[in-house]
Amino acid sequence: MIAWFLGMALAQPVPFDEVAETLAAQTGGAIVPVQGADAPEGFEAVHSSPPAWEAHPARAPWDDQGVFAFDVEAWLAHTGDPDFMASKRRFYGELDFLTYEQVHERPWPYLAAWQELFHPPIQSLDLPLEVYTGDLFGPERPNVDDAAWFEPAFQERLDASTQTELTQGNDLTLLDSDHAFREKLRMVKAAKESLYVSVMFFGCDETSDELAEAMKERAAAGVDVRLLTEGVYRRSLGERCADRMIMGGVKVASAGAALSRSAPEAVLHYKVWIRDGEELIEGGTNILDYENKGTGYNFLDRDTDLHITGPMVADAEEGFLLAWDRWSKDTEGDEARLEAIAAKKEQQRRDGVRGAANYGTWLSDPEQRMDGVCRLAMQSLMIERHAIAPIIEAHLEATRHQVVMVSPAMFDYEHDPDDQIGRLMHLVQGRTAADDPRVVILSNGRGGASGELGIWLIRHGWNNRLAGRTVWSDTLFQFMEMTRRRASLRNRAGAMSVLDKNPNVEIWNYFQHLHTKTWLFDRQVTVVGSWNLDLNSADKNYENAAVCMDADLRDAIERDFTDAIVNSIPVTSANGQ
Repeated sequence: MIAWFLGMALAQPVPFDEVAETLAAQTGGAIVPVQGADAPEGFEAVHSSPPAWEAHPARAPWDDQGVFAFDVEAWLAHTGDPDFMASKRRFYGELDFLTYEQVHERPWPYLAAWQELFHPPIQSLDLPLEVYTGDLFGPERPNVDDAAWFEPAFQERLDASTQTELTQGNDLTLLDSDHAFREKLRMVKAAKESLYVSVMFFGCDETSDELAEAMKERAAAGVDVRLLTEGVYRRSLGERCADRMIMGGVKVASAGAALSRSAPEAVLHYKVWIRDGEELIEGGTNILDYENKGTGYNFLDRDTDLHITGPMVADAEEGFLLAWDRWSKDTEGDEARLEAIAAKKEQQRRDGVRGAANYGTWLSDPEQRMDGVCRLAMQSLMIERHAIAPIIEAHLEATRHQVVMVSPAMFDYEHDPDDQIGRLMHLVQGRTAADDPRVVILSNGRGGASGELGIWLIRHGWNNRLAGRTVWSDTLFQFMEMTRRRASLRNRAGAMSVLDKNPNVEIWNYFQHLHTKTWLFDRQVTVVGSWNLDLNSADKNYENAAVCMDADLRDAIERDFTDAIVNSIPVTSANGQ
């Protein structure tokens, strides 16, 4: 091993086969070359701490993601660990954490393309989930048939406090970023009467242009096409895109609360796509290449949306129109539309798919209560409509076994215990008894904490380097390293440093940028939306969240979380940093 580090210090390219042999030897044969992959000639040392390999001749790091494969079973046989999450906790727990670099020390050089992972990213789950997660997602689920959320009184209290209500029989499909983009494009092209879209940011790039052109075509065909965006992002980055759609017949409006005295810093953060009042996509994705092309492994965003058909679509349509009428002058006919939606919802109550009168029937039936029973929270700027935090709080209080959550942002932790985010943090932080619920949190670390800025820097840095513009690329890379370190330090110094003191809480950092916002309570209740665990989401922003009891969605969330956690780094180290 000393010889390898000396060789790296001399910056001599190492042939590909030698690197492959070293990785196989260090991992008990778990890391192997992928047959037929476009492998580089070799690798050269990156003069950094910790040391890493980059392809020689130089090529973009995302080209190296499929060069090696990782055999989890071979690794566990080599280490003797019971499951992969446990193995990672042990592996990183034995390494020092380098505070300045915000990474763990390395026992051997890894590929720079893997960032802080000691293995190539795992891009498919070929084994039972318990091999990766142990009892977190083991085959035996906790018995929670008497859970509080199956009591009509629990749901009725949420109805009263959040101005939302349960619906039943919704059909739900979890979508990753690139799949969500394709579904949105399909929905746009299929629109016959109306298409209502709300996103924080609608960019001007390849995939955004494809959606914009399809929206313009539908508007020209007489469809009522509307786009509601955040005003700050539109004015700073998206004005050209908005103007082009307006000229094509799309109605465009922008929320302007962020710069107002009434709601400073509050932004329109929710994302919904509603076609003809029949189908809905809600979640966390904005419209730009970084998300629409993201796979979770290619140095773009990892994000999650939810496709919905069923009675919940009416809630989204109503929420969109209320927000639209606040920020747009083009509201002709909306009063009648809102009245029609109210009539539709009343009919759904009579049909037995909406409302408290039906809760006893649904929730007492083990099959009905896990078949598309959902409430949609469309949170506006009005304080009485800040619905999502109270819903999360109620489910946290009722959880008895485990909570799984994914939140890109976790910066706020020192708040009045009487405010919504303070109560949530207290519920996670303060339950430290051995029989209190286990909490597993996935957020952003060094590889993703700087968000879309980090994505822009690494993509443009490598494009300039490969084009021979090394001075500019070196400048971008240096700035990228600075922003990554600072963002990671801020995350660790904030909520993570407080929550990590609870022995029942474990925190993991995704190896690239994570934008997903999901929750899973006792392997039954799921939440998918735009809502982050931070002050703005809890008390200020327009936000959306679908809170569901559905067996298929639950299984999809467990699989999606496993797919993310295997490519994450636990917040643990030998020096306790």
